[in-house]
Amino acid sequence: MSNKTPPNIITILSTTSENKIKALRKAKGFSPSRLAKQAKIDKEQLLVWESSRVELITSELSKIAKVLQVDDDLLLDGAAVLPSADLRQLNYIFMQQKQKADISLLQTQILNWAVVLLHNVRKEWENMRASSFAVIAQMDRKQKAIKGAQIRDNRYKEFREKFKEIQYKKFLEEKKKGNQLKATRFANWFLKQKNISIPYAESNQLHKLTQLAQANNREFNTHS
Repeated sequence: MSNKTPPNIITILSTTSENKIKALRKAKGFSPSRLAKQAKIDKEQLLVWESSRVELITSELSKIAKVLQVDDDLLLDGAAVLPSADLRQLNYIFMQQKQKADISLLQTQILNWAVVLLHNVRKEWENMRASSFAVIAQMDRKQKAIKGAQIRDNRYKEFREKFKEIQYKKFLEEKKKGNQLKATRFANWFLKQKNISIPYAESNQLHKLTQLAQANNREFNTHS
């Protein structure tokens, strides 16, 4: 930051409700017309910048920074704004030393303030990193679960199609008789067919086959 930065820069940096150009202009006591005139830029362009985000420095923005006596990047919305608590602490240090002119003490206090600030920032980054890792791990688990489900789905696809084909024949036979094909009854009948291999665990076969039969019956009844 330039040594020409306004004395009340801490207050300006804490202002997050206003565009930075607008906040700095007000702090320097410029009207839009006066600032545009001294910076030799179009007033309408200035008002546009003051009503929108500024993320890229141009030659005209540099002219504004020069008139306001601040570094160019201070006009950017992406420029870092310190937490208000840290800014208040730094402001307190300046106020303490205002009447003392003890540069050595002031330097020590600012260095100590910077150490505390960096410590807090490091803790925030560590927490953010831990949170990010947790999110990534969760996403990885979710992707593995999806992939596993897809593998299982492909593994059982041929069986499900065969099961559906046989069930549909039984469905039509029962329909001709004026009866409904019960899912549980069909599942029990299917289990007794020794010539068809069932890919599900033996302890869970009846449950899975009943689920499949129920889903198939809903589809058959919809299209019949």
